[in-house]
Amino acid sequence: MILERLDALRGDFSECEFLAFADISSRTVLCVSTDEKIPQEILDGYCATATALLGGDVAAACLQALALPDENHLSLATILSPEQSVFFLRSAHELNEAILCRCTAGIDVESFIPALRAGLTDIAAP
Repeated sequence: MILERLDALRGDFSECEFLAFADISSRTVLCVSTDEKIPQEILDGYCATATALLGGDVAAACLQALALPDENHLSLATILSPEQSVFFLRSAHELNEAILCRCTAGIDVESFIPALRAGLTDIAAP
């Protein structure tokens, strides 16, 4: 079911190069949807980045800068460059679960993020 949902999301957005479902607490990529094989060390790097941005020191610094209480959690981190857009989205149901995604810079972010969030909800819902 997870791979089918990831494949469907990628099918809806041709700019999406890969989607991965991960457990960010253990830094483990559980499932990947992509047309080309991505080396494990690359996936591990994305997972480590997601962990840092959504739940590590970087996340804590962001929460502090925004003056949010410690019990809040960052749910979305985005890295944008002229060549690509990378998204890390944490599940609202299971805080250890996240989708990691790399797209071309031409992705329609306004329609992609809600679709990504809906897909993660489908995957991670209790």
